[in-house]
Amino acid sequence: MNHSRIFVILFSICGFFGSGILIQGQVTDIGSIFEIEWNADGTLTANVHGYFDGHIRVRTLSGEIIWQTAYLGRGDISWHPTNPDILAVTGSDDESRIFNVSTNMLVASFGEDSGGNSIAYSMDATKLAVGQGEFSSDSLLGVGEVKIYDLSGTVINIISGFRSGVTKLVWHPDNIQIAVLGGGVIEVWNTINETRSGIVSELREITDNTRTYMSGFYQDFDWYPQNNLLIAVLPSNIVFWDTTTYLQTPIINIMPVVSVDWSPYGNYIATAGDFGIQIVDVVTGITVKHLDTGNHHNAVAWHPSGEILVYDGTGGIQEIMSIPSLHPTPTQSFPLLP
Repeated sequence: MNHSRIFVILFSICGFFGSGILIQGQVTDIGSIFEIEWNADGTLTANVHGYFDGHIRVRTLSGEIIWQTAYLGRGDISWHPTNPDILAVTGSDDESRIFNVSTNMLVASFGEDSGGNSIAYSMDATKLAVGQGEFSSDSLLGVGEVKIYDLSGTVINIISGFRSGVTKLVWHPDNIQIAVLGGGVIEVWNTINETRSGIVSELREITDNTRTYMSGFYQDFDWYPQNNLLIAVLPSNIVFWDTTTYLQTPIINIMPVVSVDWSPYGNYIATAGDFGIQIVDVVTGITVKHLDTGNHHNAVAWHPSGEILVYDGTGGIQEIMSIPSLHPTPTQSFPLLP
């Protein structure tokens, strides 16, 4: 693979989403972006370039690459929840590591067998979860697992038996529950009790260790910022799922999407997919903004302020846009639930 790159910085101000303003910072690079995350203070983004054997790159708001590292296999990233310089990275054929991107120092390396398809800091920054496993279409194969580490690299517990390799992890704010995506199925686990008591096949069924399933073939998901509500992406719609009452409500007639991110204040979700980027009001289910690029997009992420979005452009370009027309007023309503 040719890792040479051409930097092209383009800035423009033009109309976007009606009355909004578009501020673009573009960097042409080798390899598509498959994951994007903002750091804690919104000054940097981390990008996963390439689906396998690629690079993780950290960029400023202008698009300048200030740090990068290679990974083997499928890669993932997780910023420290409060320290804007600390980034955890992993690769399925590599190991999990923590870096200080401002000093280019390796903070911790978790060693052999620590690599995974996905990685996530707990909200209190005391633990790292790493999702592992091969990918299989056979739902009877328990090939995926999640390892929970303390920050010294010691394994606290292991949750095993997922139907396929674990591709995404998101911690609940209580730092006990964790939502896991593997083989198109989303599960919520209590990480204190990692014993598998059987396969749950229906949404409302609960085992004695509080494990629950969302059945279907899901692409992505995210927690509501402060409670027990999940959003999950199917190929044809988005589902809201209350993990306390087990009620779910789909938003239908939405364009095919593969990535979803809840705004920091909980009033909107942003999606990326086959027909561009859209923003949906979570109370009404109405698409309030839509950028039809004519291209497929893999990733979208809200800035901590709730007023900026970043998404993947074509050819490894990162697009950053300001959307001041959407005021970050917290919603007091649960989205569309009965």
